[in-house]
Amino acid sequence: MANKIQPYTINRSGLTDLAIYRATSKLTGQIRRATQYFSKVDRYSIGIDMVKSAFSLWRWIALANKDQSRRVEYLDEFVAEFELLMAYLRFVEENNLMGTRQLHPMNELESTTNKGKQNLLLDIFTLMQDIGEQVGRWRSYTLSRCTKREPQQEN
Repeated sequence: MANKIQPYTINRSGLTDLAIYRATSKLTGQIRRATQYFSKVDRYSIGIDMVKSAFSLWRWIALANKDQSRRVEYLDEFVAEFELLMAYLRFVEENNLMGTRQLHPMNELESTTNKGKQNLLLDIFTLMQDIGEQVGRWRSYTLSRCTKREPQQEN
């Protein structure tokens, strides 16, 4: 009987089990898809910044998951980066940067119709709302646990 090769995974911290990690991963993929609809100039300016911002969210999740003593600090950094990404997305929507660019028909992305592009943006904003709620709950839970651990001082 041949041994099955097990894929090498780094999941000692349970990071990939976190719903916020999975949602952020999906968000990053959707943002990469959306930037393909940008003009060349926009793709290599704001598009790159958006993708970098999305990837940096992963760093803050990993750090918050790893270091409980500084979790709130890392989650605050996550929120700051998350708000920047939201501002980029609002700018994209308000200025119609996904505009009229058509993708090659062999491309595996969604339909190149305006409806397909709007659905992609809607998916992104829905993910952003979900992630925002998750990080808020995680931060609140962490703060509530910190206040329970601290001894109360009597005057």
